[in-house]
Amino acid sequence: MPYSIHSFTGELLDIQSETLGISIIRTEQTFFLQNRDGKELVINLGYKDVSARRGHTLSFIWAVRKGKETGKYIVAYNHNLDKTTLFHSEISSLTESSAANFVEWIGAIIAVLGFLSCIVIAQMGVGYLISLILSIVLTVFGLGIFLLVKHKRKKNVQILKQEAEKVIQTQRDNPGL
Repeated sequence: MPYSIHSFTGELLDIQSETLGISIIRTEQTFFLQNRDGKELVINLGYKDVSARRGHTLSFIWAVRKGKETGKYIVAYNHNLDKTTLFHSEISSLTESSAANFVEWIGAIIAVLGFLSCIVIAQMGVGYLISLILSIVLTVFGLGIFLLVKHKRKKNVQILKQEAEKVIQTQRDNPGL
């Protein structure tokens, strides 16, 4: 798996909210948690909405991409409300990389150039059949690269969600952890 999954479960000691905006209101939430061993963790989620109040038991799950020092919070689970909050934008951003985006763009460009050359060569007549076949192959190759990168990204999103769900299920089954 290209990510390591981490979690922290504790009682909500305090929650701070800062509301910004006039016509569009956004609330930034900071959670202060303490686990059973007395360890405390401060979690600043930015502008993500998690339903909780003091005394609730919360689990936060974050993922770190291999080779990185820090990660992103991908799930919050409120044990008292049995409510899971997925942070879809964070999950999606974890699965993106500049290299993958570059390869995806290259695949799309190859596919478009192949398709355009197909159109031009097809109008030239029968004598250019081999060129037309090569253009079709180029189009399929570029499209294949593009779709492969998309598929891998989608698969990584599914992996992150499944791993987070395993942690949540463990927390549900063993609330004392």
